[in-house]
Amino acid sequence: MAINKHQKIGIFLVIAILLALLIFHQYRKSNIKKYEHKTIALVNGYLRGTKSGPILKYIYRIGENIYDGSTYIRSDEYSKYKNRYFIVSYSSKNPGWSEILLDRPVLDTIKIKEAGFKLTNE
Repeated sequence: MAINKHQKIGIFLVIAILLALLIFHQYRKSNIKKYEHKTIALVNGYLRGTKSGPILKYIYRIGENIYDGSTYIRSDEYSKYKNRYFIVSYSSKNPGWSEILLDRPVLDTIKIKEAGFKLTNE
């Protein structure tokens, strides 16, 4: 079965798009590492896509600006992260680019308040 010109173009475009996404993802990761700052994030949501894995949503504040981020998790993990605080690394050059560190929970209420969050039991 021969591949016609239109199929070749379609295959090329799909490969080019996937390659561009991979390069951007790596660039973003290296930018976060190069210009890394840390703050505290609150896990505040969960999305389950029909074609993608479950996504954990979080928010963090830098100055007066509130940013949101997300990361993939396993389906059974949301309950252990829900409404909890964690360290988040973000790029000082692009503060909307971040990675939550789910292995670094924050329990210190003073630090949580300093990060701009109001605790619900107040």
